[in-house]
Amino acid sequence: MPGPVTQLFVLRGQVDEPELLQVVRDACAALQANHSCKLTLDCAGVTSFTGKALLLLGWFCNQTRSAGLSLRLLDLSEDIIRTVPDRLVEAMIPADLRPQVMEAMTLGAVRKGSHRACSFSNN
Repeated sequence: MPGPVTQLFVLRGQVDEPELLQVVRDACAALQANHSCKLTLDCAGVTSFTGKALLLLGWFCNQTRSAGLSLRLLDLSEDIIRTVPDRLVEAMIPADLRPQVMEAMTLGAVRKGSHRACSFSNN
């Protein structure tokens, strides 16, 4: 008997909320059709995620984890991961406060002896 089916979704270019929302919808439909399928996002062709897309991706990862499922992210480049804090600040912080937040993030990283203020982990 074959193992669970892998449902692969390919993301390319700059990923914004509408593109990722469509992938989330398609992934939910795939799960409804086959509860045991494994969801995989191929991020090899992604050049960037907008802040709103990252918030949606985080929400979707949390929802799949809460349901006892997993969401696998393939080939999420180190360049993309390095931009996550900046994109999230752009999505969540008013423009007039961004410089202070970015400065505080940089100071926090220096105090901790870290080269990154935030970390991101693939599921």
